[in-house]
Amino acid sequence: MSAVQDTIATLRSRGNQITIIGAVMMALAIVAVGLRFLAKAVSHQKTWRWDDTFIILALIVYVVDEALILRAIDQGSRAIDVNSPEWSTFSLLEYVYSMLYWTIIAFTTYSILLLYRNIFAVHNFFLVSSQLIAAVVTIWWISGTIIDARAYQPTEAFWNPSLTGEYVVNYDYFWIGNMIIELFFEAAVLILPVWEVTKLGLNKRKKVLVTVMFAMGGFVLITGILRIHYAWKSNDIIPGTIWLGVHGSVAIISACLPTYRPLLSKIPGLLPVTLHGSGMPGHGNWLSWRKDSIEHTLRYDNTLVDSQSVRGTLIHQPQRTDLPMLDLEVSGQPSFASSTITQPHKISEDLPRTGPPTARERFD
Repeated sequence: MSAVQDTIATLRSRGNQITIIGAVMMALAIVAVGLRFLAKAVSHQKTWRWDDTFIILALIVYVVDEALILRAIDQGSRAIDVNSPEWSTFSLLEYVYSMLYWTIIAFTTYSILLLYRNIFAVHNFFLVSSQLIAAVVTIWWISGTIIDARAYQPTEAFWNPSLTGEYVVNYDYFWIGNMIIELFFEAAVLILPVWEVTKLGLNKRKKVLVTVMFAMGGFVLITGILRIHYAWKSNDIIPGTIWLGVHGSVAIISACLPTYRPLLSKIPGLLPVTLHGSGMPGHGNWLSWRKDSIEHTLRYDNTLVDSQSVRGTLIHQPQRTDLPMLDLEVSGQPSFASSTITQPHKISEDLPRTGPPTARERFD
């Protein structure tokens, strides 16, 4: 039996199962993005950011892509042989499905990187690292799409059985190689926030919780490895097609997971409660400004000085006592006061909100 007949037989025997998997993964991706924006509403975030734009674009392309492959499965299961019109439709939709995949992953990765830049203070290492990853993703996306589109010549022969065509590249190695590259930059994206969290002034328990929340994005690495395994092991295109859809959905879900803290904080006992000077629980949400907790940083020649923030009182504990002049900065804004500090300095008055939240306040 030819490879085409094998694929048709698989579509007939497992078509319903494949359709259910595709529909479920598409629904999960839609729900994940919906929860992301629900979290924004709960935390009263009205600002539309670029990370929101890219995740919406990724979701739209993913839904269109999954709709195409579900239609392709229906047509392929109705085909009789390679000369059937249904098989031509299946092949054409499979071709387009493969093209759109690159865009889904690229837009999802852009969304994650932009989200990180909104959460964490942007210093040189983080800025350069995120830009480098974005550059690699862009090259991967554009080159992969172009090569994938031109890998079979003439292109129309891929879905038109009356034409004779052939691959001008080793397509198996091309796909495996690009999937491995994708795994590397997805791993880099996963490691980047973990490195930043370790430098935040959070207690150990909160650091673990925040790190776990970001690390849950590691599911995308698992599906990526499984996709490589099945693509390498089988000559049948169906397993690879299934895992392509699953991987795209998991990527979108993983990109949304770090935004769910406002929703999780509504579940009693799930997340730790921060106590302020008044003894009342903090009501701030991750990615939103906490009005009753202002974090200040003392700087001298770019040297950080430890600070402890409580409601209404800010006690600074300098690491050195021989610093003549220290500029007081609030949330990255220009300094508004300076003083000579030779002992712990106390500011007892409440200070107004003067800037965006720091990363620590978003996680606190």
